[in-house]
Amino acid sequence: MTLDLHDLLAGSIKSMPFSLRQDAVGLSTDIKSGTVDATGEIINFSGYILLTAKIVLTSQVVCGRCNCVFNTELSFDIEQKITDNLENSDNDEFILIEDGMFDISEFVESSMLLEMPSRFLCSQECLGLCSKCGCNLNESRCSCDDKEIDPRLAVLSKYFDK
Repeated sequence: MTLDLHDLLAGSIKSMPFSLRQDAVGLSTDIKSGTVDATGEIINFSGYILLTAKIVLTSQVVCGRCNCVFNTELSFDIEQKITDNLENSDNDEFILIEDGMFDISEFVESSMLLEMPSRFLCSQECLGLCSKCGCNLNESRCSCDDKEIDPRLAVLSKYFDK
C-alpha cells in the first residue's frame, strides 16, 4: 500500500491516518498463518514528518524447540522520522521518500522483521525434542541414554567395564 504524501509535504494537511492489514505468511519460515495489522498516523511538524504506528502480529507459529504449532501475538509501537530530502546521505535517522510517495507495506514488513524474535518458543520452559529419538520431551520422557560419550574417549569407557 503506497501513501501519497504530497498534501502533507505541501502543508495543506497536518496529519494523515493510515490502517493496513497484510498476510504474515512469508515474513518468517516459522509463521504458518496470520496477519499483521498496522494503524497509525503521519504528522507534519513543520520541519520534519513523524510516523507513529502500532503494529500487531497475530499468527500461528512453529516452536523452535519442540516443533509444535501454537498461537501468538506480538505487538509493538514504532516512531520513524520521514523526509523528502536529505542533506547527509549517511543519516540513518530518517527514511527518504521519493516523489512524495511512501510504501507503508514495505515499512511495516521491515519493522516486523526487526522486532520479531529469531525463533518462537511455545514457553520458556520448553524442553524440545530428544536428539536421538525425536520424542517431544514436553509430553513424555523417552528411554534414550542421555549420556554423551566423546567418540575420542570411547575406548576409555571399556576400561571401567572390567
